[in-house]
Amino acid sequence: MKEVNITIRVDARRYNALFENYEGTIEGFLESELAELYDEVVPPEENLGIEADIQAEENDHAKNKFALICMKDKDDSFYIMTNDCKTFLDVAKRFAMDVYHDYPEWSIVNFKSSFGDFEEINEMAFNIMSKSCGTDHRIGVVASFNMDDNTLAVMTSQNPNFRVFDLDGLYAATTTVINNDHVFYCNESEDFEGQIIANECEINLDNQGESEDTGMQL
Repeated sequence: MKEVNITIRVDARRYNALFENYEGTIEGFLESELAELYDEVVPPEENLGIEADIQAEENDHAKNKFALICMKDKDDSFYIMTNDCKTFLDVAKRFAMDVYHDYPEWSIVNFKSSFGDFEEINEMAFNIMSKSCGTDHRIGVVASFNMDDNTLAVMTSQNPNFRVFDLDGLYAATTTVINNDHVFYCNESEDFEGQIIANECEINLDNQGESEDTGMQL
């Protein structure tokens, strides 16, 4: 995506006063005003062409996205990359539908095959590529399963700081999303985040302490 940074200058005293008294974000206000100005001055036929170009570009980016996935327990581990999964929700769905019911007899072969066609990589490659999550927009999600403590550590292109989830709660959140009626338009990703909160499956790292045992050593 081709982006342009817009810089404006304002006296710091005015900005600070505005920041203290305005309930929203200054950036959000400016983006809204700019969008309104765009709608007012850009001819509809030109707008249609631009939006078509943007959508085509976003579709191309989506095709090129892939996931980095690893699984560790006390006996074994694997590291793969797959373009059959592109988002956190994709990974969670595969785990909920194809892996969870094998607990506690996890099978490395079945675990890997649950994520579709994949390329096996080594731990070093996994860690090096994971560090690019957030800057390399091909990497949609980095997911690290730790079967010893029943957790999943996740980073996404939108949030390159990993979050850790309890697998039982994550399963409950994911199956709720899968079973929801999406006949009418619904943002599954927002629904998923809501279910994560409702099922209290995210582990608070501030209380737990960040452990190297999450399997994501970045």
